[in-house]
Amino acid sequence: MMREENTKRDEKRIVGFILSSDSETDIVKSLVNKDKRFSDLQKELKMTSGRLNYHLLRMRSFGILSRKRSRRGYTLSKRGRRIAEKYL
Repeated sequence: MMREENTKRDEKRIVGFILSSDSETDIVKSLVNKDKRFSDLQKELKMTSGRLNYHLLRMRSFGILSRKRSRRGYTLSKRGRRIAEKYL
């Protein structure tokens, strides 16, 4: 029970971070239906490489994104998909 409470609290904290950043909200929305490479996200979201890299690294540290090594792309993790379905 305690672990489940902590998980929900962590998820709400992470949702707060994502929703407070338009850039991160846009990244999640962009990845909901399709995995994308860095260059595709950069073009679509019109972000500099430094800014996009910062947000992708931050979101990976929260467990929202995963890297697709075979295609060098990004995908939403299970946690990321759950958050997108629930809050976006």
